Amino acid sequence: MAFTILLITMMTAIAGMIVREIVLSTRRREEYSLRRLTLRIVMALMLIFLLASMLVGVRIYGLDKPRDIELWMAFWGCIALLSGAVVCLAIADMRMIGTETHADTNRIWRDIAQMIAEHEQKKTGADKQADEHEPKERDDTGRPTDGGD
Repeated sequence: MAFTILLITMMTAIAGMIVREIVLSTRRREEYSLRRLTLRIVMALMLIFLLASMLVGVRIYGLDKPRDIELWMAFWGCIALLSGAVVCLAIADMRMIGTETHADTNRIWRDIAQMIAEHEQKKTGADKQADEHEPKERDDTGRPTDGGD
């Protein structure tokens, strides 16, 4: 009974996460790639199918104990393959996030460098203007000096 409750709870939580991903993708102001959304939805649906298959296989067909070895091996072999596919999709999702994060980091550093360069240009321009408008040093007679001692 606890096994059934656990699997049903996990399937419900995964369905909730699918809804959350869809809502986040529609609300985001920044780009949320369709490829990433599709990957996550497919992964969640495969995981729900995996859990439902386990629930049906164990509760209805009694495949928790190997009575018919061929059916038991086929069932658990398919479960293992499906689990491997879900893990591969999760790895692909993590790689995609890493690539997007790396691209965002590069863009941020490029923007920072551009802002610093613009600030330096403004500062250099302001220094030149200040030098042009700065009053010349004058000697005791009131005549401008050449700046040397």
